[in-house]
Amino acid sequence: MKNKYVAAALAFFLGGIGVHKFYLGKYVQGILYLAFFWTYVPAIIAFVECIIFLVMDQKEFDKQYNKQAGNYVPTDTYYEEVEVVSSKPQSIPEHTQGGPHTYKRKNRFLPDDEQEQPNANSDKKICPKCGAENDNENNFCESCGTKF
Repeated sequence: MKNKYVAAALAFFLGGIGVHKFYLGKYVQGILYLAFFWTYVPAIIAFVECIIFLVMDQKEFDKQYNKQAGNYVPTDTYYEEVEVVSSKPQSIPEHTQGGPHTYKRKNRFLPDDEQEQPNANSDKKICPKCGAENDNENNFCESCGTKF
């Protein structure tokens, strides 16, 4: 994962030859900086980029330069890992399913006396694991296979 402070330091000290561009994975731009370093134009641009990196918000830096790494998780979206205590199914956002980071949606429940209680006289069973409705005669959940 790329660090904005490392990129800023590389842009300040070695930006004239494009080292910060190679660090950020912008190889074509790095080669252009290297090809024209003798004009001092890349050094001036690199100094400006150093300042931009230092004032840039971490979220914006991650969005631009760490998305290619494959391990970028949006920092503005936080999902707390919690124990499921509801009989209702919990949806997990699509972008967090699988992969190196699996999160559950943050659960907010009503107090026990305000929660919907399954009707004992109904012809449906609620799966305690996935929350799916099943016929009363079923011994296993139709969705996840959990034994009742």
